[in-house]
Amino acid sequence: MSRRKRKNKAPDTTTLDLHEERHRDVDRIVENHIFLTPIPHDIITGNSAEMQKIVKAVLDRHNFTYVIGDFNNKGYIRVIGC
Repeated sequence: MSRRKRKNKAPDTTTLDLHEERHRDVDRIVENHIFLTPIPHDIITGNSAEMQKIVKAVLDRHNFTYVIGDFNNKGYIRVIGC
């Protein structure tokens, strides 16, 4: 029986995961990410209403277009344009 080695998958640079980030740091983190990452990209907020509020405020401040999650998962925001 042979075993295949799993290849180390490179991290997805178009996704920002905000789990374990402090709310006070999120504004700066999101702002840096949206300007340094090509569109489209996802920002994972989890189910925190406060985290989504902060992220939406940053995106609105810079006139980015976005959608909140999908039918099964509301824990992310997809940035689709600026």
